[in-house]
Amino acid sequence: MHRLRPRIPALTEALTGRFSDHHACLARQHPDLIDGHTHAIEAVTERIKATIEPFGAFRELICTIPGINTGVADIICA
Repeated sequence: MHRLRPRIPALTEALTGRFSDHHACLARQHPDLIDGHTHAIEAVTERIKATIEPFGAFRELICTIPGINTGVADIICA
C-alpha cells in the first residue's frame, strides 16, 4: 500500500478520459451488491447455526478427535 501513494498521479493520468459516467455508475453499484451478498451470507450462517444447535454436544465431542475441527464437525453433523 505504501508503494501506491507515489503512483497516484500516474494512475490518475492513466484513467483520464477513460472513466466515463457508465463506469462510475457500475462502480457505485458494487458496494451495494457486496453488502447484499454479505447480508445474505450472514442470514444463511445464522440459519445453519440454528439448525445444527441440537447437535452441539455431538459436535463438541467429535471436535476432540485429532484432525476434526469445527468446520469438519459441522459437515459431519449435516
